Amino acid sequence: MPAKKKRTQTKRSSPDTFNRRALLACAGALLLGVAGGAAGTRLVGRLAAATGPLGALPDDPPSFRPLTPGELARAQAESHRLISRQVAALEASEGAMPSIIDPPLDQAPRVFAPPAPAEPAALPPAPVASAAPPGGAPSPLPARPLSQASLPAQPRTRTPWRDNALALPDPGQGPKIAVVIDDLGLDRPGSQAMIALNGPLTLSCMAYAPDPRGLARAVHAGGHETMLHLPMEPRDASVDPGPGALKVGDSPAVIRARLAEALDRFPTVVGLNNHMGSRFTADRPGMSTLLQDVGQRGLMFLDSRTTGQSVAGDLAHAYHVPFAERAVFIDHENDPAVIRQQLALTEKIARMHGHAVAIGHPRPATHAQLAAWLPTLRGRGFALIPASAVIRLHA
Repeated sequence: MPAKKKRTQTKRSSPDTFNRRALLACAGALLLGVAGGAAGTRLVGRLAAATGPLGALPDDPPSFRPLTPGELARAQAESHRLISRQVAALEASEGAMPSIIDPPLDQAPRVFAPPAPAEPAALPPAPVASAAPPGGAPSPLPARPLSQASLPAQPRTRTPWRDNALALPDPGQGPKIAVVIDDLGLDRPGSQAMIALNGPLTLSCMAYAPDPRGLARAVHAGGHETMLHLPMEPRDASVDPGPGALKVGDSPAVIRARLAEALDRFPTVVGLNNHMGSRFTADRPGMSTLLQDVGQRGLMFLDSRTTGQSVAGDLAHAYHVPFAERAVFIDHENDPAVIRQQLALTEKIARMHGHAVAIGHPRPATHAQLAAWLPTLRGRGFALIPASAVIRLHA
């Protein structure tokens, strides 16, 4: 692979470009059979078609069973060889791609916690029979019995972003770090390796990943938090975000239906973040529809910040949607040295602003660096927390 030019600390290659590479890599891994034989071939067909709502996809493949250590090692080695060939071919053809400028280090990542839901109003006491009036006449009965339907409507207090969140032990007063792993469920060995890490992590499951219920169970059993990774339209029209993506110009009905279909597949998530989406997250009409629906469902939204023009933060605040944003991309370059630099940057931002949300992907290099880095955090004064806790701690 040709050597890359050295980049500054704040200017990074486009996440849409990375996701394009990741999509090819995942498809290649599936073709090798690491995602379950014929099931992997079916998913590659889904990625190639990339049309229609999620409900039109073929049946899900068999259960997301853990791989044995031998299967995992062989699959990762084969996947890594194919990824290297595909990424090299892609880099030779894609030319210069747009970059994004992350917020300056002295600008705190945005986070918004809406007011806590009101407690349900106490029901009026049941009528108590009074003493019999003089003369032994019976007490008058109410005109009609009291029922729930006759009482004022109670406010909706279910908030999945809290109800589905991991229990949060006291994280202390030190800096907090949340690590989010996107694209979970496409590359089976990579996903299984991330689930096996000691967390808590927030694992964002691709909306069209196979075997969604089995994947969600595996994430929960691993002690991690589950999020939905929802495909959205990128600026580069040649980059395919996958089936069921939200696109600029979609009607409110289409946006709500696609979100509902994705959430039907992953009903126990705390919220969602965008897969790609550099065009859609900058579109005020589309994001208004999405975030109003997210808020009404009691979910949180994590802005992956694939563009500096995202309107997600402003709209989340306007619609009282629990919100946080990504501070660092861990693996925008598939280079262990760069990943270590990005983890150090995550620590720096957390020390400066109290918290940092870092996003990575289920890739071998990312897994290796996280496996070495995560166990060191507590001893150096950092608290590793799930993404929802970043918002809860600001409530």
